[in-house]
Amino acid sequence: MITELTHKKNQLYLEKVLLKDIAEKYGTPCYVYSKSYICKTVKEYMSSLTKQDLMCFAVKANSNLSILRIIAELGGGFDVVSGGELERVILAGGDPKKVVFSGVGKSDDEIYYALKTQIKSINIESKSELQRVINIAQRNNLSQEIALRINPETTLETHPYLETGALYNKFGISFDELDSCLEIIKKQKHIILKGIAFHIGSGIKNFTEFQIALTKAIETYNGVSKNFGLSFLDVGGGLSPYTDEETINSFISKIKKELPSNINIIVEPGKSIIAKAGVLLTKALYLKKLENNIIVVDAGMNDMIRVPLYQGKHPIINLSLRPKSKTPSMVVGPICESADIFTKDYMYDVHEHDILAITDVGAYGFSMSSNYNSRPRACEVLVQDDLAKLIRQRENNKENLALEIFDDN
Repeated sequence: MITELTHKKNQLYLEKVLLKDIAEKYGTPCYVYSKSYICKTVKEYMSSLTKQDLMCFAVKANSNLSILRIIAELGGGFDVVSGGELERVILAGGDPKKVVFSGVGKSDDEIYYALKTQIKSINIESKSELQRVINIAQRNNLSQEIALRINPETTLETHPYLETGALYNKFGISFDELDSCLEIIKKQKHIILKGIAFHIGSGIKNFTEFQIALTKAIETYNGVSKNFGLSFLDVGGGLSPYTDEETINSFISKIKKELPSNINIIVEPGKSIIAKAGVLLTKALYLKKLENNIIVVDAGMNDMIRVPLYQGKHPIINLSLRPKSKTPSMVVGPICESADIFTKDYMYDVHEHDILAITDVGAYGFSMSSNYNSRPRACEVLVQDDLAKLIRQRENNKENLALEIFDDN
């Protein structure tokens, strides 16, 4: 994201909008997204695929309705993992026939909603789920295309919480259960098997890490297609936006080279589309000295949890563009947790009331935020060229308290 920010007259801009103006108008903490960056990465995926392929944005990365609408208007599809995400996609104008539903714990209500909506595919993650989908489809006299999500039994060099393709993870169907799933599908008419799916996790830095799982998935696809009319291979997402080894185009091109020409693909990018599109603006509240220099800001781990949860690295820029300091500082939030740290080695001067921009937070920033410590969640702003538009209002305590039932008798 730093490369997307521009310096003019010693001030920092996102597209043509001064970030200090956004902080002043909407307050902090505040998420700010670049529409042009989102459009650029979506178009890069779309141009790498054929008309028969499908790009399904991972809604869990960022579920704001305005951002989903941008992607839908560009022709993109969506990967959802809950009924709530599916409802957001439909409300934002997404095409149900471009939606795949993943996730290991779909409820009966969520399955029925997906069946009723007639989405592209329910990606089945276990034999038990397969039978549940069949039962609900039969009971409601509905039919649905599905894919079987296999566990490719491969590891990825990433944070363990971001890995999803090994047998010790909870995701996908083991190869030992695949045949029994196929036998179940053969004996009924409401479910139509159309694809094989897999996803090895987030943080793929080069094609070699991905290739072993892809090879297993192609072998599975070829074997299953002998008895079923398959039409797609869902290769998941996970491409890191921070690697110099792969671009979106090079990664998709290498996947396509491995595939027979008759196999169409679905790809489910999240972070590589949206991560670098966003910054989190936060104000420096206090400077203090213990063993370390400490900068206390008004954003906390409830606003952006990736650093304490995944040890994510998010460069921080002082909008006042102050000089380098001689000693490092910790940038911490106000949450009553020692884990509430954005970085331990910030190397620039900061004054109280300075606005800092925590970068590369468009993915899994706001979407993983919470009301921990009874803190209202931040507002969200979308920048398009020279216009900043509020796309989610800041929460307040009165609204959050209104959801609770309080009986003083």
